[in-house]
Amino acid sequence: MEVAIAFLGIAGSIVLTVVTLTLFFRGLDWLTRKVRRVANPKLPRRHMLLDVLDPETPITIHLVGEGELRDVHYLGALPDEFDKTGAVPHELRSFVVLGHPDGSRSLIRPKSIKSIDAPPPPS
Repeated sequence: MEVAIAFLGIAGSIVLTVVTLTLFFRGLDWLTRKVRRVANPKLPRRHMLLDVLDPETPITIHLVGEGELRDVHYLGALPDEFDKTGAVPHELRSFVVLGHPDGSRSLIRPKSIKSIDAPPPPS
């Protein structure tokens, strides 16, 4: 009986440690995302190319297969990593989010983008 109690004590402490660390890192991730959002509310949720593509700058995207999208704004990309919340359906993961001049938005697969033309940054 004493062996069982000792085993349960060790197993319980390991489980408690894992749960505590999981909650700590989830809270730290949540806090980091909130602080980043407060500092710059125009940022999309993830995968922003701050130094390359500004959400306010119109760009031209050349698609694979002779198509192109002119004067669109890069708004970000949907997360491609696995998340347990199911916020993004599996079929839409890692899509690029673009804003059009009329205010509409579109999602494009990254594989369908051949190149992106952006104007030079203002000096």
